[in-house]
Amino acid sequence: MRTMTVRNAVPAESAGHKIIPLVPSKGPKKQADQSRHRFKILDFNNRGGSKSWRVTGNRRDGSRVRENSSEQGAAEVRRTQLEAEFFMRAHEDTALRPTRLNDLQLRIAEICFIRLDDDQDVLTAVNYWLGHGWKQAVVESPRLDEATDAFLASLESTESLRTRSKGKRRSRVNMFRNSVANLRLTEITPEVIDKFFATRQVSNLTKISGCAAISRFFSWRSQRPRRWAAVNRCHEIRFEKKHDQSPPAILSVADCQKLLAAADAHSRPVWSIGCTHQPRRGASDEVGADLRLT
Repeated sequence: MRTMTVRNAVPAESAGHKIIPLVPSKGPKKQADQSRHRFKILDFNNRGGSKSWRVTGNRRDGSRVRENSSEQGAAEVRRTQLEAEFFMRAHEDTALRPTRLNDLQLRIAEICFIRLDDDQDVLTAVNYWLGHGWKQAVVESPRLDEATDAFLASLESTESLRTRSKGKRRSRVNMFRNSVANLRLTEITPEVIDKFFATRQVSNLTKISGCAAISRFFSWRSQRPRRWAAVNRCHEIRFEKKHDQSPPAILSVADCQKLLAAADAHSRPVWSIGCTHQPRRGASDEVGADLRLT
């Protein structure tokens, strides 16, 4: 039987061998995006020494995306947009886009684009407002009582109107103020004015003259230096001109004599009657003599 002899193992150091252990290096590791996003965000050092964030990945069509952003937040928004495009397969209509607008500004912008036929009209509207609209903007809007007091004071001081015209405007503006709630001038709509005239049991001709007097007040409030309102709401009020009064009639000589007798017998005459008679050729002048009023 063959006998096998096993020698004792000799340590490597005792045998004259030197062993160098292989220890993994502990140098800085590059931070990689460990998230499960299809598009990654990596730190990127620019040549000038500044730092940026790079969004990288592949689109659905295979094209490579490498975009740098100076802010990490902007890079994250861009990554969200690219991933939405990838999964929704929508590149124009419903894709998410980075924006600096807040929620209210976005809602206002959406309303503006819906109301306009052409998107470029938004710029036209803004340019017109900057050139013309803001100059007519209402700075402050007092209430109706305060505004009418100022208007009536200005009416008394003007010298371009006769006393009778001032009285008519004063009475009609006061009637409007006393019949309408003490609203701010910007809150007075055409419906408020329509409701006021609907309660008046007068002819349309009277309503037209009353609306003209109130319109003077609305025009006055929009003039400089007040600028309490930008629009005269009375311009939107329309009344049909109905001649519901009987046309003038010519009285006979007998009726004229009765009218003069009744006026003469009145204790406090309120009529001012003038009579002019042109007799026909060849006729006597007796009738004219009978109608002379002294």
